Amino acid sequence: MKFNDIAIFSVSRIISERISTLLVEKDIDIQIYELEHYDVIDKAQELVKSGTKVIISRGGTAAVLRRCVNIPIVEIPHDFYGIYKTIEEAKRFGDKIVAIGFPQYCNMLKHYQSITHESFKICQVYNHKDIEDIMAKIKSDGHHVVIGGLTVNQFASKYDINVVMGDTDNLSIEVALNQAVNLIRYINQEKLKYNILDNSINLSSDSIISFDGSGIIINVNYQARENFDCDVGDNIFRFKIFKSLYEYIISESNVKSHIVIYKNKKFDVSLSHIHSKENFFSILKISMVKSSVSMSLQNSNFPTRYSFPDILGSSEKIKECILNAKKFAKTDFPVYIEGETGTGKELFAQSIHKESLRSNKPFIALNCSAIPETLLESELFGYEEGVFTGAKKGGKVGIFELVDGGTIFLDEVSEISPLVQLKLLRVLQERAFSRVGGNALIPTDFRLITASNKQLKEMVINDKFRRDFFYRLNILKLSVPNLHDRENDVILLANQFVTLNGRELTFSDEAAQFMLNYEWPGNIRELQSLIYRLIVLCESDDVSLNDLIECGEYLDHDGFNNGLLESNELKMIKKVLLETHGDKVQAAKKLGISVTTLWRRMKKFKITS
Repeated sequence: MKFNDIAIFSVSRIISERISTLLVEKDIDIQIYELEHYDVIDKAQELVKSGTKVIISRGGTAAVLRRCVNIPIVEIPHDFYGIYKTIEEAKRFGDKIVAIGFPQYCNMLKHYQSITHESFKICQVYNHKDIEDIMAKIKSDGHHVVIGGLTVNQFASKYDINVVMGDTDNLSIEVALNQAVNLIRYINQEKLKYNILDNSINLSSDSIISFDGSGIIINVNYQARENFDCDVGDNIFRFKIFKSLYEYIISESNVKSHIVIYKNKKFDVSLSHIHSKENFFSILKISMVKSSVSMSLQNSNFPTRYSFPDILGSSEKIKECILNAKKFAKTDFPVYIEGETGTGKELFAQSIHKESLRSNKPFIALNCSAIPETLLESELFGYEEGVFTGAKKGGKVGIFELVDGGTIFLDEVSEISPLVQLKLLRVLQERAFSRVGGNALIPTDFRLITASNKQLKEMVINDKFRRDFFYRLNILKLSVPNLHDRENDVILLANQFVTLNGRELTFSDEAAQFMLNYEWPGNIRELQSLIYRLIVLCESDDVSLNDLIECGEYLDHDGFNNGLLESNELKMIKKVLLETHGDKVQAAKKLGISVTTLWRRMKKFKITS
């Protein structure tokens, strides 16, 4: 609860003191105001503007507040104990006592008199102006003391009359305070529900407008504001686009689908009504109708080739990666896939799309490093006719229009310029974009998956990638393991590549050990290239270590680790030297190393020619 959520307007000093004591006991921080009647309204309205949600007060002040502000007023109830204490205090000044109050307080005083048979005069007032007239008469009648609130106290001082201010018991104050705190909880809960609903409506790609029985708009989402320039407080009947719906609005008839044209665009409008005992509301939902060209493109292009069963592997790391990817597929949040070149990032992206609720929609992949920055923007957002030299007649539809409802996969997202990053950030936030050279805001519905073989977090730290864009992309992060860290998966994948190409190759123990020890800097793509060369060049169905060496001109020498060299290198060098009859140039070539390196290895292992 915030400090200014509740305000207390006290009607007497003694009640203020009781309230202060109770607030200290309960460790609640609430401002207490003691104001004359002519200051109450202005102060209350000022507090409401600053965010006060509930006011606690009593008697006539509470009645005035209810008429001038539109927030809940919690009243401290009058009680017999408070009246008893006030009367007893007044008796110290004499037995001619007058109590002045508004109707509710006076009714309580009369009830008190009927029970206790106490003798004192009761003067009922309906506004603060009546008090001064009564006070002058009390003075002339010779009464000793008057009972009342702050305004009575003010006029009593003017006429030199003794005054006792109204009192109450702590229980009455506590009841009012608890009621106010519960009201704040309820108001905050309702506000949270409203904000969730409002945000959900604003995330919709449709325009949504709600209005009351008079046609006054009471709620409107972002799309409606942008598309039709309408806002809360406008009258729905002043917008020509809805003219054909007037008879349905007036007759309170529901409409499932009604096509209208506005600014050369086609919209499908639905209308529904909500009735209550006291009120009547209507809701308009307006959807932009896609062109037939765009729809046919969506239905015919951009299929996905891969799904999760296509991701082979038995290692714990790849199993965990697949499990996380399947969890991500069930959501609609952006996914950022991080992994080295050749680890299969797009395969994961396609699989996530295929298992998502968007699986029957397009999947469009774009390698951001393969397209110049000048063309990347038009590929993403499209462009209007005549925006630059060579532009297609009629303009071009961009990815965000073609993919509407599907998934966009941006590979090598680290290569996008800061300017395009900013524009993509706006699309992610607003779910709408403009074509290059255009002003119209086009709504779009998509799921974004990005990937990079670079550490985006480090790029952010080094100011090479926008921080805000990174946080938008990195909601769900999938780290794809490199091939060397996937235990025995390299053999499983190698056999699969062989089978898919119609060969029956068997790897010797030495060849298998070679592949397990090799680092595979190019990951699965490098392994695939090696297997394809073996399929073409290997004459035998039994792949030996020598066969791998002969195909080794494409292997990255950075991929050999110390374990491999220590365990197999001596045997490899001796075997190749024997095959080449000691020709070191030919042996070095077959081993895929330089002659100098061969000499160094021979010296290390004490091999003589």
